[in-house]
Amino acid sequence: VGFDDMEWWRGKSKAPGRSWAMEITPDGKMSLYAAGLRSPAGQGLVDGKYFYAENQGDWVGSGYMTILNKGDFIGHPAGLVWADKPGSPVLARTEDIYKRVDPRFNQGRIQDDDPKRPYKTLFEVAKEVPGMKTPSVWLPHSVMGTSTSSLIQIPNDDKFGPFGGQVLIGDQGQSRLNRVFLEQIKGDYQGAAFTFREGFESGVLRLEWGNDGSLFVGQTNRGWGSKGQKDFGLERVVWSQKTPFEMKAVRAMPDGFEIEFTKPVNKTAAADPDAYTLTSFIYKYHPVYGSDVVREQTLIADAAIVSADGLKVRLVVDGLRENYIHEINVGDKVTSADSSHNVLHPIAYYTLKHIPDGEKLNVPKRKAKAAGHDHSMMMGSTTAAPAKTAPAANTSAGLKKNQVDKPASWTTIDQTIVVGTSPGLKFDKPELTVKAGSKVKLTFSNTDDMPHNFVVVPAGQAIAVGELAMKMGLAGVKLDHIPNTPKVLFNTKLVGPGSSQTIYFVAPTTPGKYTYVCTVPGHFYVMQGTLIVGK
Repeated sequence: VGFDDMEWWRGKSKAPGRSWAMEITPDGKMSLYAAGLRSPAGQGLVDGKYFYAENQGDWVGSGYMTILNKGDFIGHPAGLVWADKPGSPVLARTEDIYKRVDPRFNQGRIQDDDPKRPYKTLFEVAKEVPGMKTPSVWLPHSVMGTSTSSLIQIPNDDKFGPFGGQVLIGDQGQSRLNRVFLEQIKGDYQGAAFTFREGFESGVLRLEWGNDGSLFVGQTNRGWGSKGQKDFGLERVVWSQKTPFEMKAVRAMPDGFEIEFTKPVNKTAAADPDAYTLTSFIYKYHPVYGSDVVREQTLIADAAIVSADGLKVRLVVDGLRENYIHEINVGDKVTSADSSHNVLHPIAYYTLKHIPDGEKLNVPKRKAKAAGHDHSMMMGSTTAAPAKTAPAANTSAGLKKNQVDKPASWTTIDQTIVVGTSPGLKFDKPELTVKAGSKVKLTFSNTDDMPHNFVVVPAGQAIAVGELAMKMGLAGVKLDHIPNTPKVLFNTKLVGPGSSQTIYFVAPTTPGKYTYVCTVPGHFYVMQGTLIVGK
Protein backbone atom coordinates (compact mmCIF):
# COMPACT_ATOMS: atom_id res chain seq x y z
CA VAL A 1 0.00 0.00 0.00
CA GLY A 2 0.95 3.65 -0.16
CA PHE A 3 0.45 6.63 2.12
CA ASP A 4 -0.30 10.32 1.61
CA ASP A 5 -0.82 13.49 3.64
CA MET A 6 -4.52 12.80 4.21
CA GLU A 7 -4.88 10.34 7.11
CA TRP A 8 -1.28 9.39 6.41
CA TRP A 9 -1.38 6.43 8.81
CA ARG A 10 -3.96 4.65 6.63
CA GLY A 11 -2.67 2.44 3.81
CA LYS A 12 -4.12 3.29 0.39
CA SER A 13 -4.05 2.00 -3.16
CA LYS A 14 -3.55 5.09 -5.29
CA ALA A 15 -2.71 3.36 -8.56
CA PRO A 16 -4.25 0.38 -10.36
CA GLY A 17 -2.81 -2.86 -9.03
CA ARG A 18 -1.36 -1.38 -5.83
CA SER A 19 -2.00 -3.78 -2.92
CA TRP A 20 -2.45 -6.64 -5.40
CA ALA A 21 -0.44 -9.64 -6.50
CA MET A 22 -0.05 -9.59 -10.28
CA GLU A 23 0.27 -12.56 -12.62
CA ILE A 24 2.69 -12.25 -15.54
CA THR A 25 2.60 -14.91 -18.24
CA PRO A 26 5.76 -16.13 -20.04
CA ASP A 27 4.82 -13.96 -23.03
CA GLY A 28 4.66 -10.84 -20.84
CA LYS A 29 0.93 -10.38 -20.27
CA MET A 30 0.12 -9.00 -16.82
CA SER A 31 -3.22 -9.36 -15.03
CA LEU A 32 -4.74 -8.95 -11.58
CA TYR A 33 -4.27 -12.10 -9.47
CA ALA A 34 -5.22 -11.50 -5.80
CA ALA A 35 -5.92 -8.53 -3.51
CA GLY A 36 -5.56 -7.48 0.11
CA LEU A 37 -1.77 -7.33 0.44
CA ARG A 38 -0.38 -4.62 2.72
CA SER A 39 3.41 -4.82 2.93
CA PRO A 40 4.67 -8.07 1.40
CA ALA A 41 8.42 -8.58 1.71
CA GLY A 42 8.67 -12.18 0.59
CA GLN A 43 7.15 -14.60 -1.88
CA GLY A 44 7.98 -18.04 -3.16
CA LEU A 45 6.85 -21.48 -4.21
CA VAL A 46 6.17 -24.22 -1.68
CA ASP A 47 5.58 -27.57 -3.36
CA GLY A 48 4.96 -25.60 -6.53
CA LYS A 49 2.25 -23.40 -4.98
CA TYR A 50 2.46 -19.64 -4.51
CA PHE A 51 2.92 -18.35 -0.95
CA TYR A 52 3.68 -14.86 0.30
CA ALA A 53 4.68 -13.29 3.63
CA GLU A 54 2.96 -10.26 5.18
CA ASN A 55 3.87 -7.64 7.79
CA GLN A 56 1.88 -6.24 10.69
CA GLY A 57 0.11 -2.92 10.10
CA ASP A 58 -3.33 -1.41 9.67
CA TRP A 59 -5.86 -4.23 9.18
CA VAL A 60 -3.07 -6.75 9.89
CA GLY A 61 -2.81 -7.86 13.52
CA SER A 62 0.50 -9.68 13.09
CA GLY A 63 2.84 -10.99 10.42
CA TYR A 64 2.02 -14.23 8.66
CA MET A 65 2.62 -16.44 5.64
CA THR A 66 -0.13 -17.82 3.45
CA ILE A 67 -0.91 -19.58 0.23
CA LEU A 68 -2.38 -17.16 -2.29
CA ASN A 69 -4.65 -18.43 -5.05
CA LYS A 70 -6.09 -16.49 -7.94
CA GLY A 71 -9.11 -14.49 -6.81
CA ASP A 72 -8.20 -14.48 -3.11
CA PHE A 73 -8.73 -11.43 -0.91
CA ILE A 74 -6.38 -11.66 2.09
CA GLY A 75 -7.59 -8.75 4.22
CA HIS A 76 -6.30 -5.22 3.59
CA PRO A 77 -9.20 -3.36 1.92
CA ALA A 78 -7.18 -0.66 0.13
CA GLY A 79 -6.82 -2.56 -3.14
CA LEU A 80 -10.52 -3.38 -3.39
CA VAL A 81 -11.06 -0.06 -5.16
CA TRP A 82 -9.91 -1.94 -8.29
CA ALA A 83 -11.83 -5.16 -7.63
CA ASP A 84 -14.67 -4.28 -10.01
CA LYS A 85 -12.36 -3.51 -12.94
CA PRO A 86 -12.38 -5.72 -16.05
CA GLY A 87 -10.28 -8.81 -15.56
CA SER A 88 -10.43 -8.76 -11.75
CA PRO A 89 -10.89 -12.27 -10.31
CA VAL A 90 -11.65 -10.94 -6.80
CA LEU A 91 -15.27 -11.11 -5.64
CA ALA A 92 -14.92 -9.07 -2.43
CA ARG A 93 -15.81 -5.37 -2.52
CA THR A 94 -14.89 -2.44 -0.30
CA GLU A 95 -18.41 -2.19 1.11
CA ASP A 96 -18.24 -5.87 2.13
CA ILE A 97 -15.56 -4.90 4.64
CA TYR A 98 -16.68 -1.44 5.72
CA LYS A 99 -20.23 -2.50 6.53
CA ARG A 100 -18.83 -5.14 8.89
CA VAL A 101 -15.85 -3.27 10.37
CA ASP A 102 -15.91 0.49 10.94
CA PRO A 103 -13.01 1.99 8.94
CA ARG A 104 -13.11 5.00 11.30
CA PHE A 105 -12.72 7.64 8.62
CA ASN A 106 -12.58 11.32 9.58
CA GLN A 107 -11.96 10.59 13.25
CA GLY A 108 -8.51 12.08 13.37
CA ARG A 109 -5.82 9.93 14.87
CA ILE A 110 -7.13 6.44 15.56
CA GLN A 111 -5.79 3.82 17.92
CA ASP A 112 -7.08 0.91 19.95
CA ASP A 113 -7.72 2.91 23.13
CA ASP A 114 -11.30 1.95 24.01
CA PRO A 115 -11.63 -1.51 25.61
CA LYS A 116 -15.41 -1.37 25.09
CA ARG A 117 -15.18 -0.80 21.34
CA PRO A 118 -16.70 -3.83 19.59
CA TYR A 119 -14.43 -5.71 17.21
CA LYS A 120 -14.33 -8.69 14.89
CA THR A 121 -11.54 -11.04 13.95
CA LEU A 122 -10.33 -11.67 10.43
CA PHE A 123 -11.82 -15.16 10.34
CA GLU A 124 -15.23 -13.91 11.49
CA VAL A 125 -15.38 -11.40 8.64
CA ALA A 126 -13.96 -13.92 6.16
CA LYS A 127 -16.86 -16.29 6.84
CA GLU A 128 -19.23 -13.66 5.42
CA VAL A 129 -17.21 -12.16 2.53
CA PRO A 130 -16.87 -14.07 -0.76
CA GLY A 131 -13.31 -15.03 -1.61
CA MET A 132 -11.83 -13.65 1.62
CA LYS A 133 -9.31 -15.94 3.29
CA THR A 134 -7.23 -16.11 6.45
CA PRO A 135 -3.47 -16.78 6.85
CA SER A 136 -2.08 -20.27 6.61
CA VAL A 137 0.31 -19.65 9.52
CA TRP A 138 0.42 -16.63 11.81
CA LEU A 139 3.84 -15.45 13.09
CA PRO A 140 3.01 -13.82 16.44
CA HIS A 141 4.33 -10.27 16.54
CA SER A 142 7.24 -9.53 18.90
CA VAL A 143 7.53 -13.24 19.72
CA MET A 144 8.42 -14.61 16.27
CA GLY A 145 9.69 -11.31 14.90
CA THR A 146 8.58 -7.84 13.89
CA SER A 147 9.23 -7.54 10.14
CA THR A 148 8.47 -10.70 8.17
CA SER A 149 10.64 -11.03 5.05
CA SER A 150 11.61 -13.76 2.56
CA LEU A 151 10.42 -17.34 2.57
CA ILE A 152 12.12 -20.33 1.00
CA GLN A 153 11.43 -24.07 1.04
CA ILE A 154 14.09 -26.45 2.37
CA PRO A 155 15.00 -29.03 -0.30
CA ASN A 156 14.25 -32.69 0.39
CA ASP A 157 17.85 -33.77 -0.12
CA ASP A 158 19.14 -34.10 3.48
CA LYS A 159 21.77 -31.40 2.90
CA PHE A 160 20.19 -29.08 5.47
CA GLY A 161 19.33 -31.39 8.32
CA PRO A 162 16.09 -33.11 9.26
CA PHE A 163 13.68 -30.38 8.11
CA GLY A 164 13.42 -31.11 4.38
CA GLY A 165 10.21 -29.83 2.76
CA GLN A 166 9.59 -27.27 5.49
CA VAL A 167 9.81 -23.50 5.01
CA LEU A 168 12.30 -20.98 6.35
CA ILE A 169 11.09 -17.42 6.71
CA GLY A 170 13.20 -14.41 7.63
CA ASP A 171 12.58 -11.49 9.94
CA GLN A 172 14.30 -8.18 9.33
CA GLY A 173 13.65 -6.49 12.69
CA GLN A 174 14.82 -9.31 14.92
CA SER A 175 17.59 -10.59 12.59
CA ARG A 176 16.36 -14.15 12.68
CA LEU A 177 15.06 -17.14 10.74
CA ASN A 178 11.87 -18.94 11.65
CA ARG A 179 10.81 -22.39 10.48
CA VAL A 180 7.31 -23.39 9.37
CA PHE A 181 5.83 -26.88 9.12
CA LEU A 182 2.81 -27.01 6.81
CA GLU A 183 0.09 -29.60 6.38
CA GLN A 184 -3.22 -29.70 4.53
CA ILE A 185 -6.38 -30.25 6.53
CA LYS A 186 -9.71 -30.33 4.71
CA GLY A 187 -7.99 -29.00 1.60
CA ASP A 188 -6.52 -25.95 3.36
CA TYR A 189 -2.94 -25.20 4.42
CA GLN A 190 -2.19 -24.67 8.11
CA GLY A 191 0.69 -25.47 10.39
CA ALA A 192 3.20 -24.56 13.06
CA ALA A 193 5.90 -21.90 13.36
CA PHE A 194 9.13 -22.40 15.33
CA THR A 195 12.25 -20.34 15.96
CA PHE A 196 15.09 -21.68 13.79
CA ARG A 197 18.18 -19.45 14.07
CA GLU A 198 18.92 -16.09 15.69
CA GLY A 199 21.91 -13.78 15.95
CA PHE A 200 22.43 -12.64 12.34
CA GLU A 201 24.60 -9.55 11.94
CA SER A 202 21.88 -7.41 10.33
CA GLY A 203 18.21 -7.64 9.39
CA VAL A 204 17.39 -10.83 7.47
CA LEU A 205 15.83 -9.92 4.12
CA ARG A 206 16.72 -12.32 1.28
CA LEU A 207 17.40 -16.06 1.21
CA GLU A 208 19.01 -18.20 -1.49
CA TRP A 209 20.30 -21.78 -1.63
CA GLY A 210 23.89 -22.42 -2.62
CA ASN A 211 24.90 -25.29 -4.89
CA ASP A 212 26.35 -27.10 -1.89
CA GLY A 213 23.05 -27.04 0.03
CA SER A 214 24.02 -24.18 2.33
CA LEU A 215 21.79 -21.13 2.76
CA PHE A 216 22.94 -17.62 1.86
CA VAL A 217 21.27 -14.94 3.99
CA GLY A 218 21.26 -11.40 2.59
CA GLN A 219 20.76 -8.73 5.22
CA THR A 220 20.19 -5.01 5.71
CA ASN A 221 18.74 -2.69 8.32
CA ARG A 222 17.88 -0.16 5.54
CA GLY A 223 17.36 2.61 8.06
CA TRP A 224 14.68 0.71 9.98
CA GLY A 225 16.95 -0.78 12.57
CA SER A 226 17.48 -4.43 13.42
CA LYS A 227 18.72 -6.58 16.26
CA GLY A 228 21.87 -7.24 14.25
CA GLN A 229 23.71 -3.94 14.41
CA LYS A 230 25.51 -3.92 11.05
CA ASP A 231 24.05 -1.86 8.21
CA PHE A 232 24.19 -4.86 5.91
CA GLY A 233 25.51 -8.38 5.83
CA LEU A 234 25.83 -11.62 3.90
CA GLU A 235 26.15 -14.81 5.92
CA ARG A 236 26.00 -18.50 5.10
CA VAL A 237 24.15 -21.11 7.17
CA VAL A 238 25.62 -24.61 6.91
CA TRP A 239 24.30 -27.74 8.59
CA SER A 240 26.91 -29.05 11.04
CA GLN A 241 25.79 -32.66 10.40
CA LYS A 242 24.68 -32.78 14.05
CA THR A 243 20.93 -33.16 14.52
CA PRO A 244 19.58 -30.83 17.23
CA PHE A 245 16.94 -31.99 19.71
CA GLU A 246 13.93 -30.08 18.38
CA MET A 247 10.25 -30.32 17.69
CA LYS A 248 10.42 -31.44 14.08
CA ALA A 249 6.70 -31.01 13.40
CA VAL A 250 3.39 -30.37 15.12
CA ARG A 251 0.31 -31.91 13.50
CA ALA A 252 -3.34 -31.26 14.24
CA MET A 253 -5.34 -34.22 15.54
CA PRO A 254 -9.11 -34.59 16.10
CA ASP A 255 -8.57 -34.15 19.84
CA GLY A 256 -5.32 -32.21 20.11
CA PHE A 257 -1.86 -32.27 18.56
CA GLU A 258 0.89 -34.71 17.70
CA ILE A 259 4.43 -33.47 18.32
CA GLU A 260 7.20 -35.17 16.36
CA PHE A 261 10.75 -34.76 17.68
CA THR A 262 14.05 -35.05 15.85
CA LYS A 263 15.35 -37.48 18.48
CA PRO A 264 13.66 -39.87 20.93
CA VAL A 265 12.37 -38.31 24.14
CA ASN A 266 12.64 -39.46 27.71
CA LYS A 267 9.38 -41.40 27.76
CA THR A 268 8.64 -40.89 31.44
CA ALA A 269 9.11 -37.13 31.29
CA ALA A 270 7.27 -36.72 27.99
CA ALA A 271 4.26 -38.74 29.21
CA ASP A 272 3.50 -36.17 31.93
CA PRO A 273 0.67 -33.88 30.74
CA ASP A 274 1.88 -31.21 33.16
CA ALA A 275 5.06 -30.89 31.09
CA TYR A 276 3.09 -29.02 28.41
CA THR A 277 1.59 -25.54 28.55
CA LEU A 278 -0.99 -24.58 25.94
CA THR A 279 -2.70 -21.28 25.20
CA SER A 280 -4.93 -20.14 22.34
CA PHE A 281 -5.44 -16.57 21.15
CA ILE A 282 -6.14 -14.42 18.10
CA TYR A 283 -5.90 -10.82 16.84
CA LYS A 284 -8.39 -8.08 16.04
CA TYR A 285 -9.25 -7.17 12.45
CA HIS A 286 -9.47 -3.38 12.43
CA PRO A 287 -8.02 -0.25 10.76
CA VAL A 288 -5.63 0.37 13.67
CA TYR A 289 -1.97 -0.56 13.30
CA GLY A 290 -1.48 -4.09 14.65
CA SER A 291 -3.47 -5.66 17.46
CA ASP A 292 -3.25 -6.83 21.02
CA VAL A 293 -3.59 -10.54 21.63
CA VAL A 294 -7.30 -11.12 22.33
CA ARG A 295 -9.57 -13.92 23.55
CA GLU A 296 -6.66 -15.65 25.23
CA GLN A 297 -7.47 -18.98 26.87
CA THR A 298 -5.35 -21.49 28.75
CA LEU A 299 -5.92 -25.07 27.58
CA ILE A 300 -5.56 -28.33 29.45
CA ALA A 301 -3.57 -31.33 28.26
CA ASP A 302 -5.62 -34.33 29.35
CA ALA A 303 -3.04 -36.88 28.25
CA ALA A 304 0.42 -37.16 26.68
CA ILE A 305 0.90 -40.48 24.91
CA VAL A 306 4.43 -41.32 23.75
CA SER A 307 5.00 -43.51 20.69
CA ALA A 308 6.93 -46.76 21.02
CA ASP A 309 10.00 -45.29 19.30
CA GLY A 310 9.92 -42.17 21.48
CA LEU A 311 9.81 -39.82 18.50
CA LYS A 312 6.19 -38.68 18.83
CA VAL A 313 3.91 -37.47 21.60
CA ARG A 314 0.17 -37.26 21.10
CA LEU A 315 -1.34 -34.53 23.25
CA VAL A 316 -5.04 -34.83 24.00
CA VAL A 317 -6.15 -31.25 24.58
CA ASP A 318 -9.42 -29.92 25.93
CA GLY A 319 -10.79 -26.70 24.43
CA LEU A 320 -9.33 -26.53 20.90
CA ARG A 321 -10.66 -23.58 18.87
CA GLU A 322 -10.71 -23.48 15.09
CA ASN A 323 -9.14 -20.38 13.49
CA TYR A 324 -7.14 -19.57 16.62
CA ILE A 325 -3.39 -19.64 17.15
CA HIS A 326 -2.35 -22.30 19.66
CA GLU A 327 0.87 -21.83 21.59
CA ILE A 328 2.40 -25.20 22.55
CA ASN A 329 5.23 -24.95 25.06
CA VAL A 330 7.14 -28.09 26.04
CA GLY A 331 9.24 -26.12 28.54
CA ASP A 332 12.26 -27.76 30.13
CA LYS A 333 10.62 -30.94 31.43
CA VAL A 334 10.62 -32.78 28.11
CA THR A 335 14.17 -33.99 27.51
CA SER A 336 16.04 -36.29 25.16
CA ALA A 337 16.00 -40.02 25.90
CA ASP A 338 19.19 -39.84 27.96
CA SER A 339 18.01 -36.62 29.69
CA SER A 340 21.08 -34.77 28.40
CA HIS A 341 19.27 -32.13 26.32
CA ASN A 342 16.23 -29.91 26.56
CA VAL A 343 14.33 -29.03 23.41
CA LEU A 344 16.41 -26.31 21.73
CA HIS A 345 13.38 -24.18 20.79
CA PRO A 346 10.57 -25.33 23.09
CA ILE A 347 7.63 -23.28 21.74
CA ALA A 348 5.50 -23.81 18.65
CA TYR A 349 2.65 -21.65 17.34
CA TYR A 350 0.08 -23.71 15.47
CA THR A 351 -2.57 -21.91 13.39
CA LEU A 352 -5.55 -24.24 13.73
CA LYS A 353 -7.75 -23.27 10.79
CA HIS A 354 -9.46 -26.67 10.83
CA ILE A 355 -9.70 -29.50 13.35
CA PRO A 356 -9.30 -32.73 11.37
CA ASP A 357 -11.97 -35.38 11.37
CA GLY A 358 -11.22 -38.76 12.89
CA GLU A 359 -11.36 -40.86 16.01
CA LYS A 360 -10.77 -39.17 19.34
CA LEU A 361 -8.99 -40.91 22.18
CA ASN A 362 -11.08 -41.75 25.23
CA VAL A 363 -9.14 -40.27 28.14
CA PRO A 364 -10.41 -38.68 31.37
CA LYS A 365 -10.48 -34.90 31.54
CA ARG A 366 -8.13 -33.19 33.94
CA LYS A 367 -8.80 -30.09 36.00
CA ALA A 368 -7.19 -26.76 35.24
CA LYS A 369 -4.20 -25.67 37.28
CA ALA A 370 -4.71 -22.88 39.76
CA ALA A 371 -1.96 -20.73 38.25
CA GLY A 372 -2.53 -18.93 34.97
CA HIS A 373 -0.30 -18.92 31.93
CA ASP A 374 2.81 -16.79 32.40
CA HIS A 375 3.92 -15.14 29.19
CA SER A 376 7.04 -13.83 30.88
CA MET A 377 8.40 -17.35 30.44
CA MET A 378 7.92 -17.40 26.69
CA MET A 379 10.62 -17.59 24.02
CA GLY A 380 12.43 -20.18 26.11
CA SER A 381 13.25 -17.63 28.77
CA THR A 382 13.74 -18.99 32.26
CA THR A 383 14.67 -15.64 33.73
CA ALA A 384 12.59 -14.58 36.70
CA ALA A 385 11.09 -11.13 36.88
CA PRO A 386 13.79 -8.56 37.65
CA ALA A 387 14.40 -7.98 41.32
CA LYS A 388 13.33 -4.61 42.63
CA THR A 389 16.51 -2.74 43.33
CA ALA A 390 17.12 0.92 43.94
CA PRO A 391 16.80 3.03 40.78
CA ALA A 392 19.93 4.49 39.27
CA ALA A 393 18.78 8.02 39.98
CA ASN A 394 16.36 9.73 42.34
CA THR A 395 13.24 10.54 40.33
CA SER A 396 11.22 12.02 43.22
CA ALA A 397 9.07 9.03 44.02
CA GLY A 398 5.36 9.56 44.36
CA LEU A 399 4.47 9.85 40.69
CA LYS A 400 3.64 6.95 38.43
CA LYS A 401 6.14 6.10 35.74
CA ASN A 402 3.35 6.78 33.26
CA GLN A 403 1.87 9.84 34.98
CA VAL A 404 -0.71 11.18 32.52
CA ASP A 405 -2.50 13.62 34.85
CA LYS A 406 -0.90 16.77 36.18
CA PRO A 407 -0.09 16.13 39.86
CA ALA A 408 -2.49 18.01 42.12
CA SER A 409 0.41 19.36 44.17
CA TRP A 410 2.02 21.04 41.17
CA THR A 411 1.26 24.75 41.05
CA THR A 412 3.74 25.37 38.24
CA ILE A 413 5.47 23.42 35.48
CA ASP A 414 9.16 24.19 35.12
CA GLN A 415 9.59 22.92 31.58
CA THR A 416 7.36 21.80 28.69
CA ILE A 417 8.82 19.51 26.03
CA VAL A 418 7.37 18.20 22.78
CA VAL A 419 9.20 15.34 21.07
CA GLY A 420 8.15 13.46 17.95
CA THR A 421 9.41 10.92 15.44
CA SER A 422 11.31 11.03 12.17
CA PRO A 423 11.44 8.40 9.41
CA GLY A 424 13.87 5.54 9.88
CA LEU A 425 13.25 4.72 13.56
CA LYS A 426 14.35 8.06 14.96
CA PHE A 427 13.14 10.62 17.46
CA ASP A 428 12.93 14.09 15.91
CA LYS A 429 15.10 15.45 18.72
CA PRO A 430 18.31 13.49 19.34
CA GLU A 431 18.93 15.38 22.57
CA LEU A 432 16.82 16.96 25.31
CA THR A 433 17.98 19.02 28.29
CA VAL A 434 16.24 19.44 31.65
CA LYS A 435 17.27 20.78 35.04
CA ALA A 436 17.82 18.32 37.87
CA GLY A 437 14.70 17.95 40.01
CA SER A 438 12.55 20.11 37.71
CA LYS A 439 8.87 19.47 37.04
CA VAL A 440 8.49 18.45 33.41
CA LYS A 441 5.50 18.12 31.10
CA LEU A 442 6.44 16.04 28.04
CA THR A 443 4.27 15.28 25.01
CA PHE A 444 5.33 12.47 22.72
CA SER A 445 3.72 12.78 19.28
CA ASN A 446 4.07 9.83 16.90
CA THR A 447 4.07 10.98 13.29
CA ASP A 448 5.44 7.66 12.03
CA ASP A 449 3.44 4.86 10.38
CA MET A 450 4.02 2.37 13.21
CA PRO A 451 3.61 2.41 17.02
CA HIS A 452 6.37 3.73 19.29
CA ASN A 453 6.85 4.58 22.95
CA PHE A 454 9.12 6.98 24.83
CA VAL A 455 10.99 5.44 27.77
CA VAL A 456 13.68 7.08 29.92
CA VAL A 457 16.35 4.80 31.38
CA PRO A 458 19.82 5.28 32.91
CA ALA A 459 22.67 5.75 30.46
CA GLY A 460 23.84 2.48 28.94
CA GLN A 461 20.65 0.57 29.81
CA ALA A 462 18.57 1.05 26.64
CA ILE A 463 19.52 -2.28 25.06
CA ALA A 464 19.10 -4.19 28.33
CA VAL A 465 15.62 -2.75 28.89
CA GLY A 466 14.69 -3.36 25.26
CA GLU A 467 15.75 -6.99 25.50
CA LEU A 468 13.62 -7.39 28.63
CA ALA A 469 10.71 -5.98 26.62
CA MET A 470 11.36 -8.50 23.85
CA LYS A 471 11.15 -11.36 26.37
CA MET A 472 7.63 -10.30 27.35
CA GLY A 473 6.29 -12.27 24.40
CA LEU A 474 2.58 -12.03 23.71
CA ALA A 475 2.06 -9.84 26.76
CA GLY A 476 4.33 -7.18 25.28
CA VAL A 477 1.73 -5.26 23.28
CA LYS A 478 -0.78 -5.30 26.13
CA LEU A 479 1.87 -3.86 28.44
CA ASP A 480 3.11 -1.29 25.88
CA HIS A 481 6.46 -3.14 25.66
CA ILE A 482 7.38 -1.70 29.07
CA PRO A 483 9.09 -4.36 31.23
CA ASN A 484 8.72 -4.40 34.99
CA THR A 485 12.17 -3.17 35.95
CA PRO A 486 13.49 -0.28 38.07
CA LYS A 487 15.65 0.66 35.09
CA VAL A 488 12.54 2.27 33.58
CA LEU A 489 12.41 5.73 35.16
CA PHE A 490 9.34 7.11 33.35
CA ASN A 491 7.55 6.36 30.11
CA THR A 492 4.65 6.93 27.77
CA LYS A 493 2.41 4.09 26.70
CA LEU A 494 2.65 2.58 23.21
CA VAL A 495 1.51 5.44 20.98
CA GLY A 496 -0.06 4.56 17.65
CA PRO A 497 0.55 6.32 14.32
CA GLY A 498 -0.84 9.84 14.35
CA SER A 499 -1.42 9.81 18.11
CA SER A 500 0.26 11.35 21.13
CA GLN A 501 0.49 11.11 24.91
CA THR A 502 1.47 13.65 27.53
CA ILE A 503 3.23 12.59 30.73
CA TYR A 504 4.45 14.46 33.80
CA PHE A 505 7.62 13.63 35.68
CA VAL A 506 10.21 15.07 38.01
CA ALA A 507 13.62 15.04 36.38
CA PRO A 508 16.30 12.97 38.11
CA THR A 509 18.05 14.85 40.91
CA THR A 510 21.40 13.39 39.90
CA PRO A 511 22.88 15.42 37.02
CA GLY A 512 24.28 13.53 34.06
CA LYS A 513 23.25 11.82 30.86
CA TYR A 514 20.27 9.48 30.58
CA THR A 515 18.78 7.74 27.55
CA TYR A 516 15.31 7.86 26.05
CA VAL A 517 14.43 4.90 23.87
CA CYS A 518 11.56 3.23 22.06
CA THR A 519 11.41 -0.27 23.59
CA VAL A 520 9.34 -1.85 20.81
CA PRO A 521 11.15 -5.08 19.80
CA GLY A 522 13.67 -4.29 17.09
CA HIS A 523 13.33 -0.52 17.51
CA PHE A 524 15.36 -0.12 20.69
CA TYR A 525 18.68 -0.91 19.03
CA VAL A 526 18.64 2.37 17.09
CA MET A 527 15.72 4.54 18.23
CA GLN A 528 17.43 6.36 21.08
CA GLY A 529 18.19 9.88 22.25
CA THR A 530 20.07 11.54 25.10
CA LEU A 531 18.41 13.27 28.05
CA ILE A 532 20.89 15.67 29.63
CA VAL A 533 20.12 16.52 33.25
CA GLY A 534 21.90 19.71 34.26
CA LYS A 535 22.48 21.27 37.65
